[in-house]
Amino acid sequence: MLSVTAQFDADNRWAREHDFSVHGQAYGVLPDLAGLRIGVPPRAQWHTDSDYSGYMEAAMRQCKALGAELVELDCSPLLAAARLLYEGPWVAERYHAVRELIERNPEALHPVTREITLGGATPLAVDAFDARYQLAEYRRQAEALLAQVDVMLAPTTPRLPTKAELAEAPIAVNSELGTWTNFMNLLDLSALAVPVGFNRQGLPGGVTLFAPAFEDLQLLSIARLLEHEFALPLGASAVARPQARLAESQLPAAANGRLEIAVCGAHLSGMPLNHQLTQREARLVARTHSAPSYRLYQLDDATPAKPAMLRAPQDGTSIALEVWSLPIDSVGSFLAGIPFPLGLGQIELEDSRWVAGFICSVSADSGVPMTDISEYGGWKAWVERE
Repeated sequence: MLSVTAQFDADNRWAREHDFSVHGQAYGVLPDLAGLRIGVPPRAQWHTDSDYSGYMEAAMRQCKALGAELVELDCSPLLAAARLLYEGPWVAERYHAVRELIERNPEALHPVTREITLGGATPLAVDAFDARYQLAEYRRQAEALLAQVDVMLAPTTPRLPTKAELAEAPIAVNSELGTWTNFMNLLDLSALAVPVGFNRQGLPGGVTLFAPAFEDLQLLSIARLLEHEFALPLGASAVARPQARLAESQLPAAANGRLEIAVCGAHLSGMPLNHQLTQREARLVARTHSAPSYRLYQLDDATPAKPAMLRAPQDGTSIALEVWSLPIDSVGSFLAGIPFPLGLGQIELEDSRWVAGFICSVSADSGVPMTDISEYGGWKAWVERE
């Protein structure tokens, strides 16, 4: 669906071009949320009833179980921006869109829609500029907020009102329903609602993931993981959702603008060169193993000591790895620090996926001094053998 809707439309004056496919490369979904920082608003800002508080708590527990770090962040700038949607002059944009119809045939609109939209005929130009400057301040504060985490998690809505409540106070109730959504477009964010469960009346509820614009692939990946874990039925039916292995999914993964790189030695967590990843804002995606098709060697002349993986389909074994997600614009400087005979190629993981990773560019009989340490199953096990 994204491959169709994300296409740039040169005839649309508001279209913005972006390469969601990350230079045409396909990605598998995240195996877990290890190393991901997820921001959550403090409970006092949720404004949720018991059902929606329960959805938030369940989603937070699941994110932690999948390896994410939860970071509590004051979301006051977001909530303030949300109020601008109806309380500010942006309703004038709605009036602009239907002005001809509402002036010619006002009865064609629902009474509530008409009442809200007609309010857009009165703001002055100076009101629009006042609000625009205020929104710019909120947007800058939101940027600083979101820069502290990889993605945000919030209630989708505070509660589910009854039809009677909606009929009695439609504008107030709709504003309440938009507490955690009305700021999304104003602040230029991408967002995705994720089902979490059903209340006692059988009505659905969930949480919302959001991040800066164009982070759709990251949101889809996290949502796919949560969807898999909560295993809800299909829609309002009792039909069970197919539980395919995540590794077999064809959905896009982690984040747009990033490259997954498998490391097997000095760049592993806690190893001497791991800082070369963390300084480039890389994040740990998974601790996994290669396919059983590799031999692992120690490069005897390297300082610090380094491993070398060589593909050996006939007598290979599985090697412990970590997969890190690195911003695309940092890949070049990272590669520049890789010494001969190491290089970046493609490594097959135990789930049959292929990702970029460290490989050795010479064979075991090339004359480069190296020791076969495959029996240890990984570099850390070799280093800690004593």
